[in-house]
Amino acid sequence: MDILPSMLAWVAPRRCLLCGNLGQPPFPWDAPLCQSCAASLKPIHGIRCKSCGKELRSEIEFCYSCRESGKTGFEIFPIFLFRDQAAQLVRAYKHGGHPSLGGYWKFLVAKEISTRWPDRTLVPVPPRPEKIRAGIWDQVEEIAWRLEADGLPVARVLCRNRDDQQKRLSKAARAGNAQAAYSLDSRKQAEVPEKAVILDDVCTTGATIATCASVLLNAGAKEVSAIVLAAD
Repeated sequence: MDILPSMLAWVAPRRCLLCGNLGQPPFPWDAPLCQSCAASLKPIHGIRCKSCGKELRSEIEFCYSCRESGKTGFEIFPIFLFRDQAAQLVRAYKHGGHPSLGGYWKFLVAKEISTRWPDRTLVPVPPRPEKIRAGIWDQVEEIAWRLEADGLPVARVLCRNRDDQQKRLSKAARAGNAQAAYSLDSRKQAEVPEKAVILDDVCTTGATIATCASVLLNAGAKEVSAIVLAAD
């Protein structure tokens, strides 16, 4: 527990990134999110598709989209849909320079991993090389190291080659781009876990996660799933 940030937050309340009001943090760390807005954020609930993790309506096991595309090989578990306040919060975390929100995401990710995959090793999706060279903060790694500090095993065995940003590409172009973008770090073959859960921020087409899962399976992993903050 981050006691010092918690004490500071109660002495000097933070301005909530969603409503803009000053308030106390909803958790025992200094996250810029008020208790009211935290309570209003609704994770995906109900019966989920076994592939994309979105809520099923009338389908059985897999949603229509995953059945049609054949994406039934592994599970992706999004915490939220990329909509409304959840999307606003993810954008603030990714692009607004608010690493303190990593504590909020860590709490949610740790809860799901301990429930669904308590025996798995976390594998974060790596950032673009130019981002690393520029010393730009990486939002996925922020969550990963917080989880690692709490005792969750983390294997940073993937590397990212130079590629176009997925968000700039059409859905049709994303799969090919992702396949060329991710590979195994050859220096870390021995560190590939048998049971892995991939961590990423947002899943749109699933191309990035599918490629990372394929890399891990080809490198010797036996079971691979993924958790993301939100699915678009």
